[in-house]
Amino acid sequence: MNQLLEIKKDSSNYKKRKSVVFPVFLFIIVLIVVFLTVFKVNRSSNEVDNDFCEKEIKLAFNYNGRNVYYNCLSEVYIDEIELRLKLSQKNFDFEDWLNQLTVLGKFYDGGSTMYRFDQYKILSCNTIEGDNDIIIGNSTMEYENNLCNKDKSTEEKCFYTDIFRVVDILDSYVNDDIHYVFITVDQFQDPNPINVKIEKTFLEQIQKGYYYEFQFLYYLPNDYVIHDNIDIFNHYELVSISPTSKEGLLQESTNVCEKWIS
Repeated sequence: MNQLLEIKKDSSNYKKRKSVVFPVFLFIIVLIVVFLTVFKVNRSSNEVDNDFCEKEIKLAFNYNGRNVYYNCLSEVYIDEIELRLKLSQKNFDFEDWLNQLTVLGKFYDGGSTMYRFDQYKILSCNTIEGDNDIIIGNSTMEYENNLCNKDKSTEEKCFYTDIFRVVDILDSYVNDDIHYVFITVDQFQDPNPINVKIEKTFLEQIQKGYYYEFQFLYYLPNDYVIHDNIDIFNHYELVSISPTSKEGLLQESTNVCEKWIS
């Protein structure tokens, strides 16, 4: 009899504990879901109030010779990965990914196309005038105000020139991309060589053991943080390599900016 009473008592206590633990557990689950939802929304949208960004088109970076602009956005995410990091992934091809998106419209300016992805609209410019910019905006962006052939006079076009010696030309391609190769360069009074990538077409203009002027293109304003020469090769667009007769201390870098009138 006493054993039976003990069993009933234990069963009653278990039910009481269960009735308390379950609501607490459910409350914790709800909190986690709410937190993850808010975090994902805040991380993925990054939209600016449209009342203040009607004409805010910011140059984000250059990708394979195409300027990528953010319109009313501070960052762009694909599969919860920031776009620039996503583009650096070996198995991700931006053009292939773009062609798989929903097409919202094609325009009679030469072939520009508007796509949709999640909360973003992506305008891939392809105009008769030669504009091949990519403009990524929020869900309200429309093809208007001549976005593709827009006036870029609010930005500055800058040329940075520096002199490097070609130490070696490597055989390996960059991420198996046959359009880019690695070369090893160093500088006068800085004998520490670095490996950098360049377009394969530049190989016809260089030989091992010679100094060359490397000219890079970039735009202001931008949010690049340049710490060293590797950052220059990674963030600026290499536009030309030419022989130089400058020697020793005459090998100085130059930086020239001008208004870009499209």
